[in-house]
Amino acid sequence: MTVRATLAGLVLLLAACAPAADPLPTTCPYDACDPSATPLDVVVRDAVTRDEVNGPSPDPLVLASTTAGPSGFLSRRQIRGELGASSLDDVGGLGRRLETAERASTTVVVLADVLRLAELLEAANTRSYPVTLSRPVEGVVVGDLEGLDRYRNWISPWAPAVTIDRALVRFSLGWTPHGATGTYLLERCPELGWHVVWMKFSFYA
Repeated sequence: MTVRATLAGLVLLLAACAPAADPLPTTCPYDACDPSATPLDVVVRDAVTRDEVNGPSPDPLVLASTTAGPSGFLSRRQIRGELGASSLDDVGGLGRRLETAERASTTVVVLADVLRLAELLEAANTRSYPVTLSRPVEGVVVGDLEGLDRYRNWISPWAPAVTIDRALVRFSLGWTPHGATGTYLLERCPELGWHVVWMKFSFYA
């Protein structure tokens, strides 16, 4: 047997004995997992805990019983303006200025996802739809906003834009006399459910 053949055989033997590569992670990186929760469920559960959503009223948060329907607040231009990005090309610089994510690179990816999903929002909101939660949320009541005191705590969602692994949920919120919106980006972990990865509240002067 030649030296070359011996070396080739040794290489093949070592390759066969080498440990297998580590599999890609399949577990969800978030603590709370609820596979049955919808994107709106997850957003409402989070929003009710936020100071930006809960104004001076001690009453429960009111969730509008129907979605808000077509609106200029769903346009990609409006959302870009709230993010401070005049175009998708601005997202890189914007990500380095924002402090809503732990790493600027993560923020860049998040904002790009938001702007891409924003294109789907208007198509998802050609009319109003009934608002439903899969189960009650503590501190939240579903009801009619008609005649509600403007300083009460309320949110009026639009139908979300949803893909196989991303969702964008947007809503208007009360208690502030000038109006405000909340925007949430969610990620779906396989077999484990939806989770918030980014959010922004915009208050209008």
